[in-house]
Amino acid sequence: MLRHTIATARPWSTPQKRPPNSFHDSLMITPIFSKHPALLMTLCALALPALPACSGGAATAEAPDPEPRITISKPVMGELVKSTRVTVRGNAQNTDMVMVNGKPTSVVGTAWEAQVTLGEGEVSVEVEARGVKESVGFKVDASGPLISISSPQRAQYVDASQGSTVTVSGKASDAVSGIALFKVDERILELGPDGAFTLEYPLKPGLNDITLTAIDDAGHQENAIIGVMHGEFVDPASPIEQAFGIELTQDVFVTLAEVVKGLLTPERVQALVTQNLPLEGVSISRVDFAPVAIRATPRSNPLDASAPGFIDFEVVLSKAEIDGTFELSGNQIELAVKLDRATITTTMRVSADGEGSLDVEFADSMLDLPDGALTWDVKSGGAELNNQDSNLLSGIVEDIARLAFSQFLSEQIIEQLYDPAILTRSIEVLGRTMTFTLDIQDIITNSSGMYIDADVLMGGEKFAAVPDVPGALSRPRGIPETSMLSSDAIATSHRTVIERLLHGVWRSGLLNQSLVGNDFAGIELPVKLEAGALALLLDGQVTNHAENSSPAGLTLRPQLPPILELRPGEGQSALVVRLSELHMDLMLDVDKPQPKKLLTLAMFVELVVNLKIEGTTVSFDFEVKGRADLVDEPLFDLEDEQAEKLLNTLFLLAPQALSKALSVGGEADLTWLKVTNPQVKVHGLEQDQVSIGMDIIANPAGLEPATP
Repeated sequence: MLRHTIATARPWSTPQKRPPNSFHDSLMITPIFSKHPALLMTLCALALPALPACSGGAATAEAPDPEPRITISKPVMGELVKSTRVTVRGNAQNTDMVMVNGKPTSVVGTAWEAQVTLGEGEVSVEVEARGVKESVGFKVDASGPLISISSPQRAQYVDASQGSTVTVSGKASDAVSGIALFKVDERILELGPDGAFTLEYPLKPGLNDITLTAIDDAGHQENAIIGVMHGEFVDPASPIEQAFGIELTQDVFVTLAEVVKGLLTPERVQALVTQNLPLEGVSISRVDFAPVAIRATPRSNPLDASAPGFIDFEVVLSKAEIDGTFELSGNQIELAVKLDRATITTTMRVSADGEGSLDVEFADSMLDLPDGALTWDVKSGGAELNNQDSNLLSGIVEDIARLAFSQFLSEQIIEQLYDPAILTRSIEVLGRTMTFTLDIQDIITNSSGMYIDADVLMGGEKFAAVPDVPGALSRPRGIPETSMLSSDAIATSHRTVIERLLHGVWRSGLLNQSLVGNDFAGIELPVKLEAGALALLLDGQVTNHAENSSPAGLTLRPQLPPILELRPGEGQSALVVRLSELHMDLMLDVDKPQPKKLLTLAMFVELVVNLKIEGTTVSFDFEVKGRADLVDEPLFDLEDEQAEKLLNTLFLLAPQALSKALSVGGEADLTWLKVTNPQVKVHGLEQDQVSIGMDIIANPAGLEPATP
């Protein structure tokens, strides 16, 4: 039958060669089987694939495309993904396009990849092509854990009388993946079934920054930091006893002698003699002399070593000339007096006056006038002087010498070189001032130099915005130890003293400042806060609450006072100021009657303080680093890490401004001295003492000019 069907298809009258499977074959064979499909299938089954109908010739109906085959390789079933923006990828065959959650995605070769945005929790992705579907289910956990702290409170005080621990308690949770690790500082805690935790936390005196860390199964980490102050507290206005020990070596008195030498000019001496000469009938018109030689020597009281010591002054005068009119034997005689050489000695005693200041007293001076050192020439009014007039003139010149140099020393040192106002010191920053006073308790002078023991008197009312606290921290003092510095002058104090001073700075509101736009308390910063900039840096939702050009502001509210850490070093030791719970409010629409608070951040700051001394003014440079914790976000939910990073960056600009504005000076400055080469040394058995050494250079140019 098969052969018959083929033979009767169309006989060829003349054999001829043609290519097999030609178009003509198709035309000749296909009509025969068009009405007999079963026969065609039988022939194909009998291995006649050369027939056009069996090989899918053009005239047959097209066979359907193969069904797509789809696989998803990422993410895998049940995987935990850390971001809501998920990369999905896989392979597909027999198609050049797949739909990933309804989004068309091209297939390149056999691979495809798409980005999809999903919510958190249990999610799925479906991939489809021509009715063929494949899906994968997994979890998305894009948020960090939540830490809720019920104890301690922020900026909490724990008095030593109440114990030396604080309860740390609260809950930690993660809505999607659960908590993998929870710790307080480096101590790992097991959470209760509801995520609850509790721990009795041991406190050390001073600041305790308690860090709570929760890590979820997706690897997200959330930190919370709480600052607690612990220790003994005293009235912040109470005196600070034995606050400073000030040691002046012999070299300081050499410098003092140079300053006095600068004071002893002919102009000053003549002015003093002209104004104060008590002798009638004597008028001085000119005083001149060569630069004096002067020596100041500290020593103990030779009669009582426990009594206040002395400073001996010796002035050697040479080539002195005194022109004037003298009344001798009833005659006015104009003389040119010459004093070849003379030595004036006097003693100065410095002691505490019992009222917090100094007593400076001078003993009677003595004049050593060698024989023949005094000569004179009579210019008018008489001839040579007789013996009586000569003796009288010698007495007058001796009186002038004592007056000009001895009295001059006492008056000028007291009036020019010492002013009680230098005992009052001021800390000034950004338009505010905190003042304290050195209260001199004792002075010891001996051959090594002078030692001054001083308390500190605190003053001033509390700034209104500063929180009410139990008092100022007072840590116990360790056993004293010498600093071993070799500076001209050394001021030694204790960590507690400086912390009390820092508490005074905090209490006076010096750290309560604000940044509006780019104005930080009168100092222009290189950034400008505006709502539009915050929208770009933080979250676009900012512009839902303020116009782009609306100025923003940053308010600093330190909730705890600074404390001091002393770090000894082989070279320069470091003074490190720690400040915890420094709250910063980021405000919108600060130019309007009712600004809006965008967030509150708690900063935990460490400042390494570098001293710079010019004259008697001490200024500071800061090296600063800090951590931040988002406390409040009342307008909308912000990305914690991004907000903390931005505000931390903004805050670090503030110490640069503070370093330019913060200085310690006084109502009276010793312009006649220059202080150089400051050194800081941490010492003591408990490393709780600090000494600041400095060299002192005379600066006679800083003295007041002579009164004509």
